[in-house]
Amino acid sequence: LEKARRKQAARRREPSARQGLPPIQDEPSAQDTAAWHRRRYFACRRSLLLSAAVVLALWAPWALERLGRAVPFFSASADNAALCVLLPQALACALAWPVFRAALEGLRERSVTLPGVAALANLVTMLDEITLLLLPNRLEAPPLGGVAAVSAVFALWGLKGYHRGMWESFRTAALGQPGWAVDVCEQGAVKGRGSLAGFYTRAAVEDTASQWQRLLLPVLTAASLVFALLSSAGQERGQDFLWCWSVTLCAAAGLAFPLAFSVPFGRLAARLARGGAAVAGHYGAAVLASTRQVVAVDGDFFPQSSAGLAGIKLFGEERGRALSYAAGLATLGGGLMGRVFGDAAAREHISPQGVDSFHIHDGGGLGGIIHGETVLLGPPVFMRRQAVKLPANMPAKTCVCLSVDGELTAVFSIRYAAAEPVEAALRSAARGGLRLRLATRDGNITPKLLRARFGTDAGAEVLELEERLALSDPNREGCEPNGILYREGIIHFVELAAGSRRLCQTVRTGNLLSILGSVCGVLLGFYLTFVGSFAVLTPVNLLTYLFLWAAPMLPLVWSADKL
Repeated sequence: LEKARRKQAARRREPSARQGLPPIQDEPSAQDTAAWHRRRYFACRRSLLLSAAVVLALWAPWALERLGRAVPFFSASADNAALCVLLPQALACALAWPVFRAALEGLRERSVTLPGVAALANLVTMLDEITLLLLPNRLEAPPLGGVAAVSAVFALWGLKGYHRGMWESFRTAALGQPGWAVDVCEQGAVKGRGSLAGFYTRAAVEDTASQWQRLLLPVLTAASLVFALLSSAGQERGQDFLWCWSVTLCAAAGLAFPLAFSVPFGRLAARLARGGAAVAGHYGAAVLASTRQVVAVDGDFFPQSSAGLAGIKLFGEERGRALSYAAGLATLGGGLMGRVFGDAAAREHISPQGVDSFHIHDGGGLGGIIHGETVLLGPPVFMRRQAVKLPANMPAKTCVCLSVDGELTAVFSIRYAAAEPVEAALRSAARGGLRLRLATRDGNITPKLLRARFGTDAGAEVLELEERLALSDPNREGCEPNGILYREGIIHFVELAAGSRRLCQTVRTGNLLSILGSVCGVLLGFYLTFVGSFAVLTPVNLLTYLFLWAAPMLPLVWSADKL
């Protein structure tokens, strides 16, 4: 077992799609980190509710005009419309102060983030609305303050989702030492004994959506400034500079950016936390999503009290002696059989026999020497391979046979009760594109038994004996905390693997849509302002364009926690 464990540790692979992990140094406590993100989350949630209500009120006159209804004072002149936009926009920006705080934090780190672009777009549009009131030669185009305010609300939504995800993850980690750490090896996602050391470092690694934003948004912001100069001063319309700049800035602050990672991560982390699980941010999710296989052991399918001894049929042997022989072999073999026979022997106050020359055979069989006799324990298939003669009719389909010196002495009927969470986990694994790999020690737990008990086996296949023994060791160590579990059962394990896979798929789609939408929006905005197609660049049309790029992300965000 020790040799197999070292071999599996050496085989543990590093997915090539993820970035390098920074060195793990002194990490803050999970309680302090959870408390910090909790404060940020509730501040963002409160600001989001208030600012969203103000933005809806800001857009009410535009909506009424689109319905063909004139709005008093607002519809009278462009100056009145600018004033009706400026005041609620300023209030919305004041309520969305976490966006401006995040923008300043990004500037201190010398990076331009989505909150920074959204904050800049709001400042430029508010200055443009002021110039519309003060400059008589300014173009009679409607201000875009409503679009910039919507960008700030979406940026605030992303901040809320990110802090929610980190708070839920570290609140779970603050429960104490996790029962299992989840990592990836050559056979698939596997769980083993681990610690929280490195969980914070992994969770704090920047996600790929933020990396793309940090690389792309400074370029788009600089390009928007250059395009605004070309469209205004280059066309001898210097008084329209702020309006031209606001067009490209609002297009650069795409609404799909926060939907790529932050919002779905918050929803997924909240779902996992309800089951006592957590994923280490995008880094941990990328590791777990790098494989389609999930390694399951005996206890995942039949936890405590879901399997037991249903009856014994003896063939010229005493009940106590047969049970003590079987318990002696099964407890050394471990797994589900060790628990079943250990509990049965304890109930009847029978001590398991000591075993010499213990050996685990392929096919789920156990063998050893007890009092000089060769004893075998295993399913009927294993017994036939060992040339043990079995009766034509077995007492049960799921049974374990005991032989002494090649003669059948007892047949134990095993009861396997189907648990509803296990069936839900198998169906969730099939929906998520995951396949089970069985590292079970009980020879009766096969794909055929899973289909009979749960209706599906999720494409299960049985691993080789050496791999099963190494991966089913309850004291297996060496797993890195890319995910952590506090509860037993396959349902939480599958949710962690399937949720990580779905999160990474959402991030890839969101990155593609947000990058294409922002680049195309800036180029299209520059073209329309340069050729003077001002009638097309209305707030409603520009907001519709941004929503069309963000709309495909909404079903993915909604289904991020639907596992």
